[in-house]
Amino acid sequence: GTIGDATLPQMSQVMSWLSDPIILGELFWTGTITTAFTVYMETCALKTLSAAETTLLFSTEPLWGAAFAAIVVGERFGFSSAM
Repeated sequence: GTIGDATLPQMSQVMSWLSDPIILGELFWTGTITTAFTVYMETCALKTLSAAETTLLFSTEPLWGAAFAAIVVGERFGFSSAM
């Protein structure tokens, strides 16, 4: 099947990827270290803040992400980029 301009891989191709130990290691690394560990460390850090400060940080997270993208990778924002 296709989604937009992208073609979805066949199930046999996906299964071959999932049987590759390098890809499994990369999935483990991504899921465990870069996601779970980061959330754990963030939770430890947020314990030192008040509820109001934590709410402010979480509610402005999309703005920080957009600012990071604009500064670091030169992302441009506007109506045409939302489409």
